[in-house]
Amino acid sequence: MTFHSLRNTWATLVLGFITAILLASCGGGGASTPLSGGLVTLLVPNTMYGGVAADITIAGGRAPYILSSSEPAVLPVPTQTSSNVITLLPANPAVVDTGLPAGALQVRTVNITVRDANGNTAVGVTKVGQNFFTGYGMSFGTTTCISTTTTTTGTVCAGGDTTLVFSAAFNGNLYGGREFRVDAVQGQFTLVNPATGASGTSVGVTTDHEGRAIVIVRAAANIQTQVGVLRLTDVATGVSIYESFVINGGSSSAVLTALPSSFTFTGPDTATCGTGSGDFLVFDGVPPYNAVSSDSNLTVTYVDVNHNPGRFRISATNPNVCITNGTVVVTDANNARTTVTVSTVKGSQPPFVPPTPLTVQPSSITLGCGQSGSVLAVGGSASGSSGSGGGGGGGSGTGTYSASSSNPDITAVPTGNGGTIQITRAGPAGPGTGTTSSQVFITDGSQVATVTVNAPTTCP
Repeated sequence: MTFHSLRNTWATLVLGFITAILLASCGGGGASTPLSGGLVTLLVPNTMYGGVAADITIAGGRAPYILSSSEPAVLPVPTQTSSNVITLLPANPAVVDTGLPAGALQVRTVNITVRDANGNTAVGVTKVGQNFFTGYGMSFGTTTCISTTTTTTGTVCAGGDTTLVFSAAFNGNLYGGREFRVDAVQGQFTLVNPATGASGTSVGVTTDHEGRAIVIVRAAANIQTQVGVLRLTDVATGVSIYESFVINGGSSSAVLTALPSSFTFTGPDTATCGTGSGDFLVFDGVPPYNAVSSDSNLTVTYVDVNHNPGRFRISATNPNVCITNGTVVVTDANNARTTVTVSTVKGSQPPFVPPTPLTVQPSSITLGCGQSGSVLAVGGSASGSSGSGGGGGGGSGTGTYSASSSNPDITAVPTGNGGTIQITRAGPAGPGTGTTSSQVFITDGSQVATVTVNAPTTCP
């Protein structure tokens, strides 16, 4: 190999090495990527808003990148990333920069620092503004509530309508034509859009050219004093704030009305006091209601005390004690009250007296042909009427008992001598043949007693 050939070979190697370096620096012969290589730079928005996501861009340098924030609580950043575009979510700053002009957007200045793998750094400066609601408070305006003071604004009351006015602003400027949603979170009230008439627990509104919107807060009637909470949400960004307020309870009527206001329970007879139960309703006032009686012979049961009207059930349970105008006191949440009276009286009918048992002595007799015998009926109601016997046997009565026979050959007749019943076996006297047991039925009209009669089956 000659010296000349060695020189040419060396030149070729050097040229190839330089070419490889150039190709590598250009990404293998293609166009260079603008977000990598060179010095690192950081692109950030001039202003971010609390609760609204925003992107920052890292250009140049070499990944991975190390990030830091001068206000990590206000604007947190990832510690390390290989991405060039990063989405950040700033918090809503409570502490803002000093020396801000009156009416300016309340902001907190934040420095973001990035360092690439080569050790180069860049700093981006942004301002995190309080979201467009903060600092632009909502307020209650005109109202139909009757106030005890000279003012007729700023009051929300039971049964009243009150306007809620709020403004939307960005960077200190009122923002018209912006859509918002107002939601009732807690409390007995509904919302009304005065522009459309739409109502419910959630309504949508649009700000006017001055950036203002009005919603009517309509509190339910006859409710107790309570805290109301509503939420205002910017539809485009989803940022929300909450507002709490007091709904003053009350009623259009300071006097409760009970229907019915009196009860009278009547007993079944002249010896028994009336018992029973009945419901009454309570109107007006502010639920929940309460009812109580000091009379131990009256009980009060709660059926529905949390709605208007309320419902109660009273019961008189003692038939041995008559009540004259017993009082049930009814109150509401504001201590308004009314009364319900209860009386229990005896009836007009005489009491029922159960009859004594009907008995007949003897309960069995034996008769021959043509013979008679008697039995004595005792007890019973003694209200049976005299009449002919039934059941196939002959019989008639002249007293307070009736008698009948199951055998036509045997008759039973009340004699009219107290409860004596004469029983006779028909036929001529003389010996008969066979023996038959028959029954004679004696009644007072409500009870029946039976006598067994043993007599000949046939007579001469």
